[in-house]
Amino acid sequence: MKAKHSTTHKKREVTSIKVDPELWKKAKIEAINREIDLSELVEDALRKEIKGGGGGSVTK
Repeated sequence: MKAKHSTTHKKREVTSIKVDPELWKKAKIEAINREIDLSELVEDALRKEIKGGGGGSVTK
């Protein structure tokens, strides 16, 4: 069984973003599979992207 991450004590900013619906659906499924909440999945992805120096496609 995968370990659950504790995020109950982290302060979080509430925000709105536009995301491709199919990508969002896949993200929800991935969070369920990892037994983490969707916010944590998004935070982890953002941290990896920022730490890694990017490289993904950014549309301006």
